[in-house]
Amino acid sequence: MATLTAASAGVDACEAVSPSSDDERDAALRAGAARLKPVRRCSRVALWSSITLIGFGGMSLLFALLSADPSGLTVGAVVVVIGLVEARLRGQLEHGDLRAPKRLALNQLCLILAATVYCLTRLLASPEAVSGLVFSPETSSALADAEGSLATMGADLEVMASNLVKLVYGSMLVVVWLAQGLLALYYARKSRALAAYLDETPEWVRATLEALD
Repeated sequence: MATLTAASAGVDACEAVSPSSDDERDAALRAGAARLKPVRRCSRVALWSSITLIGFGGMSLLFALLSADPSGLTVGAVVVVIGLVEARLRGQLEHGDLRAPKRLALNQLCLILAATVYCLTRLLASPEAVSGLVFSPETSSALADAEGSLATMGADLEVMASNLVKLVYGSMLVVVWLAQGLLALYYARKSRALAAYLDETPEWVRATLEALD
């Protein structure tokens, strides 16, 4: 992390001087590397999270454009924005901003909120809207106009479609709450690791570790 050194410019002058003993120097470097390890791991997680969100959101936008789906366009745009914010907050983390971990956690909570609203709109949609999610407009119209045994079959298909939509979006909601909730908790807990690295690691150790990175 090429910029973490700048975050603690107020380190005492005595800390900025490398120990004269090789053993003391090696011990200080090992201790600093151990404190830096969870911060670097958090940065990598944020990198992959941002790439995943931007990629998923971009694909959602593409499919929504092809299918002329306004709600899909909205969801795709929101996910891309959250991914871009994730990437920006990762940069703040690498600059040693102590607020970055909690902001990353908050960004995940925003994703949970957006996904919850989207899934609930699907789960609480009218039967006609649910049928439109599964069947083409022509098929939905044919099922609505069917009579006799065809009408019974059409009703069964609509029930199956409703159950399928509930299963898909209900499962999506559970997965998002678990995965993004755990990720938000992970980010929030890294505030302490970043503070420990900046407060307890001498400046010369940080400079050496960053030069080796």
